[in-house]
Amino acid sequence: MKQGRNTVIIAILATVTLFANGQTGGNEQGAAARRDYEVHDIGVLDALIQLGQLYDQPMGIVCGDKKIASIRVSVQAPGATAQEAMALLIRQLPGYKWSEDKSLILVRPRLVAPITKRILHAVIRSIAAKNIDVDALSFRLWMELQLEIDPESHTKGFFGISHPRDYFDLGPIDLTNVTIQEVLNEIVRRRKSAAWVTLPPPETLKGTPRERLWGIVTYANPAQPLDRLCCLNREYFR
Repeated sequence: MKQGRNTVIIAILATVTLFANGQTGGNEQGAAARRDYEVHDIGVLDALIQLGQLYDQPMGIVCGDKKIASIRVSVQAPGATAQEAMALLIRQLPGYKWSEDKSLILVRPRLVAPITKRILHAVIRSIAAKNIDVDALSFRLWMELQLEIDPESHTKGFFGISHPRDYFDLGPIDLTNVTIQEVLNEIVRRRKSAAWVTLPPPETLKGTPRERLWGIVTYANPAQPLDRLCCLNREYFR
């Protein structure tokens, strides 16, 4: 009986610690969701997206360079929260850290490349629509970035690749003076089962296709490998 009482006390203390650190479960209310997270000798990007799919956890992933595509990891985290699993995973990703922002998990290098900062911190004066989907809003972000870099680009027109299989209605949007990162965060929070990923830093931003700058990865249930999910162009990691 005494042993059972100690177990209860430990469980309560663990719960208090999680709330004190702001580490509560992804999309679930109340106690953090616990799952059996296990990956064995797979690419770290795949491992991150597998974690997102398992916990239905919105994420943002900033890739520091192409080396991230060659890092392989193995993690065993039975009965773990998303935060506990992430803590184990990030130990195998040198030079990176993770944090939480309003139910979203963000993974990024400790030192973010200046050109990547310019992408994420670019301020969009206004985006408003009565009804918009994930792909359309992502494309609109890219157009706004190009207009900031080259105001004359509106005379040349904008061309890009659409992803109809990733259609998801976000509903009305009315955002003012927000950064691209804040809008990407809003997209995956509304989409819930998704992560945004910035690709390794490009040489230039002017005229660079959206698919070279970032992608929105939509989760599957049951979980699928990253190369079966829409929509991240992995060609630019080679």
